[in-house]
Amino acid sequence: MIEKVLNPGEFYVLTHGDICPDNVFDHEDKDELQLIDFEWVRPGSSLLDATYFRMNFPTCWSAKALPEAVILELESLYRKTIASKIKASFDDAKYNNSYVAGCGFWLLSSMPFALRIIDRDECWSSGPVPADSSWKQEENLARPRFISRLQDFQYIT
Repeated sequence: MIEKVLNPGEFYVLTHGDICPDNVFDHEDKDELQLIDFEWVRPGSSLLDATYFRMNFPTCWSAKALPEAVILELESLYRKTIASKIKASFDDAKYNNSYVAGCGFWLLSSMPFALRIIDRDECWSSGPVPADSSWKQEENLARPRFISRLQDFQYIT
């Protein structure tokens, strides 16, 4: 798994590395999305970005697990979009193998948090939110996110 992420072969691109909802502007009038905040851009597997939806936005404070139907729709759209440039995306075995490795990468990168929250959950800090927001900082817990990643990794393997 680590080998596949470090040597992504045909899936080698410049990744955004932080495609969190608060790093996406929705230009509804143009029916466009715009990515911002490129501090984590790096060369690597395009599937690391693709797995954000299933691994519940691993670098984000502002997102949690998505419903399965939404994940499947976003995964399909992502795959179709990169297939115009990465022909290996048409090969189910290549794509799925790299996709599972990407999910495994995010799961493994969560391990330091898992060790901290085994006995006692912790609340993750939240960024600035509007006063009338329904976001509740006290419900921004780490353990459910990690458990969700474990469950989703098990689901895809």
